[in-house]
Amino acid sequence: RDICMAAHLRGAPLWAVAVSEAMAKVVYTCRPEQKLDEVLAVCVDKRVRRVPIVDDAGKLVGLVTLSSLAHAIDSDGKHKPGVSAKDVCQAFS
Repeated sequence: RDICMAAHLRGAPLWAVAVSEAMAKVVYTCRPEQKLDEVLAVCVDKRVRRVPIVDDAGKLVGLVTLSSLAHAIDSDGKHKPGVSAKDVCQAFS
């Protein structure tokens, strides 16, 4: 999405846009042991839709997206502890 938007905004083909022109300059991360509500708070506070999950060495071990948080809510409207439908909806706005 980011590379496509960068190309569109520059009026350039995808192959002509360097990754460095499209990537985030600041990356907010979380740790595997953090709770879902903490990751959601990062999404809301920093206005990001994806949070890389890194280990002690800073190595990527996963990625939490707003979409994956939304899927944490059961189809019957119930949710897993720490994540509410209202909180996830707020993060999308």
